[in-house]
Amino acid sequence: MYLGYERKDTVCFGDSNNDISMFEVTDTGVAMGNVSPEIIKRASLVTEDMFHDGIYLGLERLGLI
Repeated sequence: MYLGYERKDTVCFGDSNNDISMFEVTDTGVAMGNVSPEIIKRASLVTEDMFHDGIYLGLERLGLI
């Protein structure tokens, strides 16, 4: 637990291999559209790219908005 949050309460969005370490420390990893297979393997959800409302749609699919 860090800052009062548990891992189960964390979500990250990534679109590049430099985001792999972030996916390893969060519970829910959302891969943006057109990502590498390495990110997709670690993702809980794949959404559209940033030019097609990927973050908004990802948050919506997770029931966060």
